[in-house]
Amino acid sequence: MSMPSSNRPPFTLPRLPTVPVPGFIRRAVGFLARLAGRIVGMILSAILEVYLGLTHRVARIIYGVLMGCVRLVVGLVRFSFVFARGTVRALL
Repeated sequence: MSMPSSNRPPFTLPRLPTVPVPGFIRRAVGFLARLAGRIVGMILSAILEVYLGLTHRVARIIYGVLMGCVRLVVGLVRFSFVFARGTVRALL
């Protein structure tokens, strides 16, 4: 079986054109994302401590469990998209 001239198996999808993002934009977006995460964390911690009357230690434990659940859900969603893309490529 001969390979096409592009050296790719015939069942792969063509690559989408991408534009390289400058480093300073990546750093700025990363900084803003970390800042937003810290602000959300402070707000959630304040709600747990002030509104629910929990100690700081218990509030941090609950916050850590909630953030772990969020990371688990995000990972599962990302995996499902990658799995679906691989399935589509295998079926074509």
